[in-house]
Amino acid sequence: AAAGDPNAGAFRLQHPDDASVYRSVQLWDDNVVDVCLPSTLAFVRHVIDETVALYREAGAPLTTFHAGGDEVPRGVWVGSPACLSQSPTPDPEMLKEAFFDSVYAMVDAHGLVMGGWEEIALHHGPAGKTPSEVLRGKRVRANTWNTVWGWGDEDNAYRLANAGYEVVMSNASDLYFDLSYDKDPEEPGYYWAGFVDTYHAFAFTPLDLFQSARFDRMGQPLNPVALARGRARLTTEGRRRIIGIQGQLWSENAKSREDLEYLIFPKLLGLAERAWASAPAWETSPPFEGATYRADAWNGFANQLGQRELPRLDRLAGGLDYRLPPPGVLLLDGLVHANTAFPGLAIHYSSDGSEPGADTPRYEAPLPPGPVYQFRTVDSRGRGSRTVRLVP
Repeated sequence: AAAGDPNAGAFRLQHPDDASVYRSVQLWDDNVVDVCLPSTLAFVRHVIDETVALYREAGAPLTTFHAGGDEVPRGVWVGSPACLSQSPTPDPEMLKEAFFDSVYAMVDAHGLVMGGWEEIALHHGPAGKTPSEVLRGKRVRANTWNTVWGWGDEDNAYRLANAGYEVVMSNASDLYFDLSYDKDPEEPGYYWAGFVDTYHAFAFTPLDLFQSARFDRMGQPLNPVALARGRARLTTEGRRRIIGIQGQLWSENAKSREDLEYLIFPKLLGLAERAWASAPAWETSPPFEGATYRADAWNGFANQLGQRELPRLDRLAGGLDYRLPPPGVLLLDGLVHANTAFPGLAIHYSSDGSEPGADTPRYEAPLPPGPVYQFRTVDSRGRGSRTVRLVP
């Protein structure tokens, strides 16, 4: 612009005199595009057109364009001169809905479905969150994510599906793979939505979500019956609009391929089982009876992982760095017992202070107490889990 280029502002995303004050949940200031600027819409149109052209040139199918739309903080746009020129008191919610309606027209012009996070399909008003009327009935697909147990939004997917939106359930509390496997300071990953291990993905029940409720985000037990009280349940039409489930991994804290594979596997195998297998018996059973069915099914699945599937991952693509569960260790009836979450994996131990591994004794039967034992789960390549130490 200083050089006099007349096209310098063609793709401007924020007004230079925007006085809006806001901060994102990730603690960023000024990180939201100005939806009142024509240049913002021009930029979005350019991105969509270029993306479609890339797929066309590659001969690759493209059915959906995901428009994002999540986590817009309060306070945006109210100080933007572009928005103030439209109204002396800009309503961010109305501006957001009008913006995504415009984006939808661009996506629809290419014959594509517009995807987006749940926020694009929800209206925040005096009555709380309700399905947006602006995009209802259009070819819009929502990824529902903000479903932390106890936060009050657990039924977002059902309310949107019942209202006519296609939904991909992407629930943070069960399907966010960047969350830590368990509550241990040595485990990598976040825990803002709880802890997500392979069992969470395996036991997820998309069509009767509250059957999945076992613990809150800090590991305290939940009552699924009480949690479901007053919440939306799927109608017959709504069930047809739950078109899939999706696992997510936000990779800003994964600094290597090994980090990514550790967080993804074997959670991904649990997701695949739930996404592609027939609906499990526990999904349509009373909670107590369903818990028995779920435990039996998990026992079979855990054995398949440990005895068959994880050894396959040891060979796949040169070997994947999946997460090996540390062994459980317990002093019981005067003997030291150890087990593993996935039967078939070897447990090795040491009693001389050395790091246990494939070259140290393998645990076969309970051990006499006395020394300081260290245990690790070991795979067929000799990789070891986190070390568990038992001090007498």
